[in-house]
Amino acid sequence: MKSCEGQRISKYEQNITAYQDSLRTYKLKDSSSVAAKRAFLVSQSELQSKLKQQGLRISELQKKLQSKVTMASNIKTEVFIPEIKPVMVHDTVYNTIEGKPTREAAFKFNDSYLSLDADVKVADSVNLTLSNIKVPVDITVGQTKDNQIFVTSKNPYLKVQSVESMIIPPKKKRWGFGINIGPGLYYSPFDKRFDLGIGAQFGISYNF
Repeated sequence: MKSCEGQRISKYEQNITAYQDSLRTYKLKDSSSVAAKRAFLVSQSELQSKLKQQGLRISELQKKLQSKVTMASNIKTEVFIPEIKPVMVHDTVYNTIEGKPTREAAFKFNDSYLSLDADVKVADSVNLTLSNIKVPVDITVGQTKDNQIFVTSKNPYLKVQSVESMIIPPKKKRWGFGINIGPGLYYSPFDKRFDLGIGAQFGISYNF
Protein backbone atom coordinates (compact mmCIF):
# COMPACT_ATOMS: atom_id res chain seq x y z
CA MET A 1 0.00 0.00 0.00
CA LYS A 2 1.21 3.52 -0.77
CA SER A 3 0.14 6.92 0.48
CA CYS A 4 1.23 10.45 -0.55
CA GLU A 5 2.31 13.33 1.68
CA GLY A 6 2.08 16.93 0.48
CA GLN A 7 4.75 17.78 -2.04
CA ARG A 8 7.80 19.08 -0.23
CA ILE A 9 10.28 21.58 -1.57
CA SER A 10 13.56 19.87 -2.40
CA LYS A 11 16.83 20.72 -0.69
CA TYR A 12 18.21 22.05 -3.97
CA GLU A 13 15.23 24.34 -4.57
CA GLN A 14 15.32 25.61 -0.97
CA ASN A 15 19.02 26.46 -1.17
CA ILE A 16 18.67 28.25 -4.51
CA THR A 17 15.82 30.30 -3.03
CA ALA A 18 17.86 31.01 0.12
CA TYR A 19 20.85 32.11 -1.98
CA GLN A 20 18.70 34.51 -4.00
CA ASP A 21 16.77 35.75 -0.98
CA SER A 22 17.65 39.07 0.64
CA LEU A 23 16.96 40.25 4.15
CA ARG A 24 13.34 41.38 4.39
CA THR A 25 12.11 43.76 7.10
CA TYR A 26 8.50 44.14 8.21
CA LYS A 27 6.89 46.64 10.57
CA LEU A 28 4.45 45.34 13.17
CA LYS A 29 1.53 47.19 14.73
CA ASP A 30 3.50 47.85 17.94
CA SER A 31 6.20 49.65 15.84
CA SER A 32 8.71 46.84 16.32
CA SER A 33 10.35 45.35 13.24
CA VAL A 34 10.91 41.78 12.05
CA ALA A 35 13.78 40.75 9.78
CA ALA A 36 13.43 37.47 7.87
CA LYS A 37 15.49 35.40 5.46
CA ARG A 38 15.27 31.84 4.16
CA ALA A 39 17.67 29.29 5.62
CA PHE A 40 19.95 26.82 3.85
CA LEU A 41 19.26 23.11 4.21
CA VAL A 42 22.50 21.30 4.98
CA SER A 43 23.91 17.98 6.12
CA GLN A 44 25.42 17.31 9.54
CA SER A 45 28.96 17.58 8.12
CA GLU A 46 28.19 20.88 6.34
CA LEU A 47 26.80 22.39 9.54
CA GLN A 48 29.81 21.11 11.46
CA SER A 49 32.17 22.71 8.92
CA LYS A 50 30.34 26.06 9.12
CA LEU A 51 30.41 26.13 12.92
CA LYS A 52 34.09 25.19 12.88
CA GLN A 53 34.79 28.27 10.73
CA GLN A 54 33.22 30.36 13.50
CA GLY A 55 35.40 28.72 16.13
CA LEU A 56 32.73 26.37 17.45
CA ARG A 57 33.15 22.62 17.73
CA ILE A 58 29.81 20.92 17.13
CA SER A 59 30.88 17.80 19.03
CA GLU A 60 31.69 19.89 22.11
CA LEU A 61 28.42 21.83 21.75
CA GLN A 62 26.37 18.66 21.54
CA LYS A 63 28.15 17.23 24.55
CA LYS A 64 27.51 20.35 26.63
CA LEU A 65 23.91 20.68 25.46
CA GLN A 66 23.32 16.92 25.64
CA SER A 67 21.43 17.09 22.37
CA LYS A 68 22.10 17.09 18.63
CA VAL A 69 22.63 20.50 17.00
CA THR A 70 20.29 20.79 14.00
CA MET A 71 20.25 24.54 13.31
CA ALA A 72 22.58 27.52 13.61
CA SER A 73 22.05 31.20 12.76
CA ASN A 74 24.60 33.98 12.41
CA ILE A 75 22.83 37.27 13.17
CA LYS A 76 24.60 40.62 12.73
CA THR A 77 23.10 43.69 14.38
CA GLU A 78 24.02 47.30 15.03
CA VAL A 79 22.83 49.87 17.55
CA PHE A 80 21.79 53.03 15.69
CA ILE A 81 20.80 56.11 17.70
CA PRO A 82 19.58 58.86 15.36
CA GLU A 83 19.08 61.56 18.02
CA ILE A 84 18.69 61.86 21.77
CA LYS A 85 18.14 64.86 24.02
CA PRO A 86 19.82 64.38 27.42
CA VAL A 87 18.50 66.24 30.44
CA MET A 88 20.94 68.62 32.17
CA VAL A 89 21.77 67.62 35.74
CA HIS A 90 23.99 70.58 36.67
CA ASP A 91 25.83 73.46 35.02
CA THR A 92 28.76 75.06 36.83
CA VAL A 93 31.18 77.87 35.93
CA TYR A 94 34.33 78.36 38.02
CA ASN A 95 37.90 79.69 37.73
CA THR A 96 40.88 77.38 37.60
CA ILE A 97 44.25 78.05 39.27
CA GLU A 98 45.43 79.74 36.08
CA GLY A 99 42.47 82.10 36.31
CA LYS A 100 40.80 80.80 33.19
CA PRO A 101 37.05 80.32 33.40
CA THR A 102 35.93 76.72 33.05
CA ARG A 103 32.43 75.45 32.54
CA GLU A 104 31.24 71.97 33.40
CA ALA A 105 27.87 70.42 32.77
CA ALA A 106 26.44 66.98 33.36
CA PHE A 107 23.59 65.34 31.47
CA LYS A 108 21.59 62.15 31.77
CA PHE A 109 19.44 60.22 29.32
CA ASN A 110 17.23 57.27 30.14
CA ASP A 111 14.38 55.48 28.40
CA SER A 112 13.26 51.85 28.17
CA TYR A 113 15.94 50.97 25.61
CA LEU A 114 18.93 53.27 26.30
CA SER A 115 20.58 54.99 29.27
CA LEU A 116 23.78 57.04 29.52
CA ASP A 117 25.59 59.78 31.43
CA ALA A 118 27.36 62.68 29.72
CA ASP A 119 29.87 65.18 31.12
CA VAL A 120 30.94 68.29 29.19
CA LYS A 121 33.93 70.40 30.18
CA VAL A 122 34.67 73.66 28.35
CA ALA A 123 37.97 75.49 28.89
CA ASP A 124 40.49 76.07 26.11
CA SER A 125 38.78 73.13 24.38
CA VAL A 126 35.59 71.16 24.68
CA ASN A 127 35.79 67.72 26.31
CA LEU A 128 32.84 65.35 26.15
CA THR A 129 32.76 62.16 28.19
CA LEU A 130 30.04 59.53 27.81
CA SER A 131 29.75 56.89 30.52
CA ASN A 132 27.46 54.17 31.89
CA ILE A 133 26.06 53.50 28.42
CA LYS A 134 23.51 50.70 28.59
CA VAL A 135 21.52 49.32 25.65
CA PRO A 136 19.32 46.41 26.76
CA VAL A 137 18.99 43.96 23.86
CA ASP A 138 16.15 41.48 23.68
CA ILE A 139 16.10 39.38 20.52
CA THR A 140 13.56 36.76 19.52
CA VAL A 141 14.60 34.22 16.86
CA GLY A 142 12.10 31.87 15.27
CA GLN A 143 11.62 29.51 12.35
CA THR A 144 8.64 29.11 10.03
CA LYS A 145 7.38 25.87 8.54
CA ASP A 146 8.89 26.75 5.14
CA ASN A 147 12.38 27.31 6.64
CA GLN A 148 12.38 31.08 7.04
CA ILE A 149 14.33 32.40 10.02
CA PHE A 150 12.98 35.59 11.55
CA VAL A 151 14.57 37.94 14.09
CA THR A 152 12.72 40.60 16.04
CA SER A 153 13.37 43.00 18.90
CA LYS A 154 11.29 45.71 20.54
CA ASN A 155 14.39 47.90 20.93
CA PRO A 156 14.03 50.63 18.24
CA TYR A 157 17.78 51.35 18.34
CA LEU A 158 18.66 47.80 17.33
CA LYS A 159 18.90 47.13 13.59
CA VAL A 160 19.36 43.67 12.09
CA GLN A 161 21.95 43.79 9.32
CA SER A 162 22.07 40.18 8.19
CA VAL A 163 20.72 36.72 9.01
CA GLU A 164 22.48 33.61 7.75
CA SER A 165 21.04 30.27 8.88
CA MET A 166 21.69 26.59 8.25
CA ILE A 167 19.23 23.83 9.11
CA ILE A 168 19.59 20.06 9.04
CA PRO A 169 16.22 18.94 7.63
CA PRO A 170 14.51 16.06 9.45
CA LYS A 171 14.69 12.74 7.67
CA LYS A 172 11.44 11.88 5.94
CA LYS A 173 9.86 8.73 7.28
CA ARG A 174 9.28 6.48 4.28
CA TRP A 175 7.78 3.40 5.87
CA GLY A 176 4.98 3.40 8.39
CA PHE A 177 2.74 0.99 10.19
CA GLY A 178 -0.76 1.77 11.41
CA ILE A 179 -3.90 3.44 10.12
CA ASN A 180 -3.47 5.47 6.92
CA ILE A 181 -5.99 7.64 5.11
CA GLY A 182 -5.54 8.82 1.53
CA PRO A 183 -5.18 7.70 -2.08
CA GLY A 184 -3.39 4.45 -2.74
CA LEU A 185 -3.36 0.95 -4.11
CA TYR A 186 -5.64 -1.33 -2.11
CA TYR A 187 -6.17 -5.08 -1.97
CA SER A 188 -9.68 -6.36 -1.36
CA PRO A 189 -9.76 -9.83 0.27
CA PHE A 190 -13.40 -10.17 -0.81
CA ASP A 191 -12.83 -9.57 -4.54
CA LYS A 192 -9.26 -10.89 -4.33
CA ARG A 193 -7.93 -8.08 -6.44
CA PHE A 194 -5.98 -4.79 -6.23
CA ASP A 195 -7.71 -1.48 -6.93
CA LEU A 196 -6.94 2.29 -6.84
CA GLY A 197 -8.96 4.62 -4.65
CA ILE A 198 -9.21 6.82 -1.57
CA GLY A 199 -9.95 5.39 1.82
CA ALA A 200 -8.65 4.18 5.16
CA GLN A 201 -6.45 1.18 5.61
CA PHE A 202 -4.53 -0.58 8.35
CA GLY A 203 -1.12 -2.02 7.65
CA ILE A 204 2.29 -1.09 6.27
CA SER A 205 2.52 2.03 4.10
CA TYR A 206 5.23 3.63 1.97
CA ASN A 207 5.19 7.45 1.85
CA PHE A 208 6.60 9.44 -1.04
